[in-house]
Amino acid sequence: MPEETLTVLGGGNNNCNVSWGGGNGNNGGAGNSGKNGGTKYEGATSQLKLNDRVVIQLYLCNPINPEYTGAPWGSDKNAASIIEKNKNKSASYKANIQNWRRGYAKDGSLDTPAVYKVNGEGDVDYYYVSFGKELYNVNYNRKKDSFFTGYANGGATKQEQRMDDQAIAVVKLYLLDERQAAVLDTASGIITDSGKTLSGKIGDKYNTLAKEAANNIKNFQGKKLRSFNDAMASINQLANNPKMKLSQADKTVVSNALKQMNLSALADRFKGLEKAFTWGDRLLKAEKIRDGVVTGITTGDWQKLAFEVEAMYLSGVASSVALGIVTAMISAAAVALSLPSVAVTALTVVAVIGIAILTSYIDADKAKSLNNAVLGLFK
Repeated sequence: MPEETLTVLGGGNNNCNVSWGGGNGNNGGAGNSGKNGGTKYEGATSQLKLNDRVVIQLYLCNPINPEYTGAPWGSDKNAASIIEKNKNKSASYKANIQNWRRGYAKDGSLDTPAVYKVNGEGDVDYYYVSFGKELYNVNYNRKKDSFFTGYANGGATKQEQRMDDQAIAVVKLYLLDERQAAVLDTASGIITDSGKTLSGKIGDKYNTLAKEAANNIKNFQGKKLRSFNDAMASINQLANNPKMKLSQADKTVVSNALKQMNLSALADRFKGLEKAFTWGDRLLKAEKIRDGVVTGITTGDWQKLAFEVEAMYLSGVASSVALGIVTAMISAAAVALSLPSVAVTALTVVAVIGIAILTSYIDADKAKSLNNAVLGLFK
């Protein structure tokens, strides 16, 4: 073990334990502890060797922060606590907050609340939330991640008639949607860029397929995944094709190249989304994607890789976000494999499987069409 070791239990946004301290070199001890909580799942460990003296060991929780990109408030899915809190409120002051939409100051209703971003100044953004005749101002401080409400207009004359918490819930759902869209834009961009880069070796048809995949993931926001078993059935239809089989020599070359891959560079493709996807979380997900590709290449079994989507979804991450991140990372891994030592056939298998996983989770017919199309890529 190197002289100095940093151990991280959990990570940043996931509210898990965090401790740090030195090893034998500085007798730093166990260090400090952060907040408890989070959901750790099997295999959530990673190790990054900085040099011959320092190793960072990561024991992380969910691979992305569900508070930002899955359910608002972590496990409190779909504003459940606000709905429960207001269940006995008069119907005149009880909104269907899950049915919110973007709108203007006065065009909302109790059934379809409308939220409108007025402007922003410094760290604070200003919103109107309309429940019909009831209108609220909501200020959101991005730096403090805090909310302040003000009653703008309406018929409420008693405290129990106020809808401040419901107004905040609508803005939170709006922010959640915005953050999901930001992750999907990044993921789609990575997939599209990968298509352009790899088309030089695989062919222009792959570039077209990558563009279609990027559009599919952006249009999938708010929709449901197919089941893992159904998705695997579609994936296996492609994986079992003889053209997807590699020689032992090709398997060895790809496996070795993947094991030497710079995971930090792969994780950095999602730079700029730190609130939703911390550096440690990105590194862990990159490692798990890499390991899933290695398993698929060497054994022909792609379940481990495909399950990364399911694992994120089950931990509370929105389905489209989970699918986008996994597909984007597989695509980026394929680009990293575009080396002289890696055969075009092997590169094609890795590039194709990412798009196949995405499509198989979305729609059976699209998966079937993709499976037929990608076979023409093999030379």
